[in-house]
Amino acid sequence: MDNLLHYADARGERVMELPVLPDRPMQFIATDDIGRIAAEVIDHRDDYLGAELEIAADELTFTEVAATYEKVTGVPTRLVPLPVEERLFEWFAESGYQADLAGLRERFPGLLTFHDWLAQRVR
Repeated sequence: MDNLLHYADARGERVMELPVLPDRPMQFIATDDIGRIAAEVIDHRDDYLGAELEIAADELTFTEVAATYEKVTGVPTRLVPLPVEERLFEWFAESGYQADLAGLRERFPGLLTFHDWLAQRVR
């Protein structure tokens, strides 16, 4: 989520130019939530020893990200999808993150949605 603050200072119109598929869902997480999860894992290290934990807190398409930005800030926002050429963005388009959001929300209550996270940071 924090990477998307790059678009926070828009005036007049926000244009999000990204090499993404507009309607392909992507999972996100705030650095605050990463810290909270890391602290919980450290405090209960015996429960997590040897475990892999894929983390995320929300899942949105970039069309929904743009709509959320507009709703929260009141600034007209549009997504301009660029060609997907770099391997990282190909991976996002192919499969991307696959965290179990329902399980994570049960295990770590209070994970931020993109809307709530953005509302805390911009106005």
